[in-house]
Amino acid sequence: MPRRIALFGGSFNPPGLHHRRIAEILAARFDEVRVVPCGPRPDKPGVSEVPGPFRAALCDLTFGDLDRVEKDLPPHS
Repeated sequence: MPRRIALFGGSFNPPGLHHRRIAEILAARFDEVRVVPCGPRPDKPGVSEVPGPFRAALCDLTFGDLDRVEKDLPPHS
């Protein structure tokens, strides 16, 4: 049976409990959840106010202990 993978993207600026809850719900329904923080967005200038490495660290703190949830963090966010 093929693995079911959910992609959960967002600015996560900052990630909050609502993001965590969404990841928990997805993890209960899929084999794996990939959290993907976005890069710079011209349609959301505020995203760039918090540097990528900080948003990546916050995502790691928010989602790091959840089973079946992985973070797709760029090496130099």
